[in-house]
Amino acid sequence: MRDRLLGYLRTLLPSSASDLVYTTVDDISKAKGGGKLSLGILAALWASSTGMVALIKSLNVAYDVEEARPWWKQRLVSIGLTIALAVLIISALMLLLTGEGIGETIAGSFGLGRAFTMTWKIVQWPLVFGFALLSFNLVYYFAPNLKEQHWKWLKPGAVVGVLLWLLISFAFRAPPIRIAAPVK
Repeated sequence: MRDRLLGYLRTLLPSSASDLVYTTVDDISKAKGGGKLSLGILAALWASSTGMVALIKSLNVAYDVEEARPWWKQRLVSIGLTIALAVLIISALMLLLTGEGIGETIAGSFGLGRAFTMTWKIVQWPLVFGFALLSFNLVYYFAPNLKEQHWKWLKPGAVVGVLLWLLISFAFRAPPIRIAAPVK
């Protein structure tokens, strides 16, 4: 599972970034003490929340609002969004990449029949869409410094973002296209 997710990331990230992620995950998984793991998780959380701070600034510009929150509150929002997005996106990716296997495992573990497996194959897609949509909506709702805002499940930007993300994910899931060599 780990190698499959890292392979997926390797296709999305530039080679230097994917090498860094792979090396970091490999070092953490080989580490003997919990201190290295805790320090690694905190460093990764801080670094990724820095990316979220940049996204917050970009959304403030897009919404034409000034950032009035103190730096620590902005950082707490970015850390909270980073954790929420990590959980939601990883859950969506797991369902997208291994959803059928998860359904078969649940069916086998609890003695559920073929009806459950077929229902799961259908239900997993709204779950993937819901997790991804929720992650986009959380960013649109909490990131910009807007005084008054109402929650909407179907924001156009979130729906387009999720559909593009799913389309790209399907493209990576599809078997590679083989081009036949020219006949001599």
